[in-house]
Amino acid sequence: MFQHLRVPETSVHAVVLVDDGSFVVGGVNFLGHFEFPSTRMIASSTPNYSVEDMCLSKDKKKVFLATTKGFRSVLLSQLTQSDEYLTNESVFRIKRLDRISRILFTYSDGEMALFDPDQKKVKKLHASHTDSIWAISTDPNESHMMTTGWDCKLIRWDLEDFTAEKSTRMHTQGVSLKVSSDFEVVLVGMLDKSICEYRIKDFMLNRILNHLHLDRFRSISTSSYGLLITASDDGTVKFPFTSLPEITVSTSPIMGTAMASDAHMICACDKDGIHIVRLPERSKVEELVSEKELARFA
Repeated sequence: MFQHLRVPETSVHAVVLVDDGSFVVGGVNFLGHFEFPSTRMIASSTPNYSVEDMCLSKDKKKVFLATTKGFRSVLLSQLTQSDEYLTNESVFRIKRLDRISRILFTYSDGEMALFDPDQKKVKKLHASHTDSIWAISTDPNESHMMTTGWDCKLIRWDLEDFTAEKSTRMHTQGVSLKVSSDFEVVLVGMLDKSICEYRIKDFMLNRILNHLHLDRFRSISTSSYGLLITASDDGTVKFPFTSLPEITVSTSPIMGTAMASDAHMICACDKDGIHIVRLPERSKVEELVSEKELARFA
């Protein structure tokens, strides 16, 4: 199955699935809430900012937005502004941390901050990156975190006190991340179109897959049963370390992806709108990928 939802007069940068019944997209002067997979519009708004990244509140009543005009919060029911200017500075990436009930977000200069949704207070954190952070990934228990970005650094964080435990300098910029479920390895999608697997405890390079895509990575995600999925500026969705065929989604760069919780579909966004793609059946995947490989990122 392949569907395309055109969002007129905007470039879509981010997408988040609310559940199997709806999804929210954000882009240049646009926010939209749509049914999934029918793509019927539920609500929309035309804010005077560009949405770079987003995440849902834990109760799924709000959407937190990383925008060119600060960190914001909107009501999902109407997409109307509920909290203006939680920060004034441009915000680049965002991550919900359920264990400590905070929202982590990054500024364009590499600094990070925590937002307390109850107290509506922002606390800036010690800066260890010197340029934009492009990707954030935590272990399942949210006790540790990995970040990478435009300064070519890969950093491991202790989320008890938000200290940088260890860092390494990679051969080029990192643009996407995915840690294993046991927090032993991390996959880094690189600007030079390679994907590198590092051992987290000492940052030793385990393996590298060169030129997986024809252009730079945008995202690395996994299905609920552990199938690795990458998306790129070359408009394709691929399945690294498998023989599964690639899926050509768009002729434009893919800006972001979101996975349906049943793992059967992925939403990919680009300058023209949203593409909804059905993934290979699990039974077919298990014939081609080892159980050990799937379990590593499940």
